[in-house]
Amino acid sequence: ERQRISKEELAERVCATTKSLSAILDGDIPITIRMMARISIVLGFLWDIRTMTVVSSVPDSKLNGAVR
Repeated sequence: ERQRISKEELAERVCATTKSLSAILDGDIPITIRMMARISIVLGFLWDIRTMTVVSSVPDSKLNGAVR
């Protein structure tokens, strides 16, 4: 069910100012993972984070010391 919550209440519940929350929601400033988690918890969303192995097609000699 869709949450009915004002920006003011959401800002208070995620420990942010209304101005900064509005800037995040409007895309004026980037959202951090921490803030994304706070907002999703308040709105009742669940997270499912998975990792996967990626095999690079770039030869090791081209990585120049990059993490493999």
